[in-house]
Amino acid sequence: MSSELFRDLVKFLSGLEPIQLELEQLYERRLAALASIEPALLLKLVQQEQTIQTRLRKQLQQRAVILGKARRERLVSTNLRKLLHDLSRFVAPHGEIDAGQYQQTVDWMKRIEQRSWSLRQTSWVNWHAVRRGCREFTEIRNLIANCGERPADQKGGPGCTVSGGALIDTAV
Repeated sequence: MSSELFRDLVKFLSGLEPIQLELEQLYERRLAALASIEPALLLKLVQQEQTIQTRLRKQLQQRAVILGKARRERLVSTNLRKLLHDLSRFVAPHGEIDAGQYQQTVDWMKRIEQRSWSLRQTSWVNWHAVRRGCREFTEIRNLIANCGERPADQKGGPGCTVSGGALIDTAV
């Protein structure tokens, strides 16, 4: 049964890696589209990301199934890295898992974890760039809507001599 779990884990990793690579490329294209201000491309990338997210959700379901099988075999693994470590006791010559294939899978898992970390970082950069762009857009829209004056809730207290903002100085 442990060799079946190992095969399931290898199958999971082989399904996850292409999704990660697609996300990596998508995030790079999104950053380029944000930098060059291409709204049509950004909308297209959102649709592609939703498709990738659907596939990723299926992978997560497969992950849950694998961890469930591990629990039934009395392997108390909370994640796939721990499961892979727990399966090390079934590596040949004492077990049924090939030592070379096991080591390749350990290396593969490390690469996938590094890529996951990189994807989280890139996703954070994307989110931050979009968030900052939205904030800048809102400030400009408010300045235009208020003829260069700050909205009442953003004005300083009594005696404040600032009119307008850094972009539009109405005191001149």
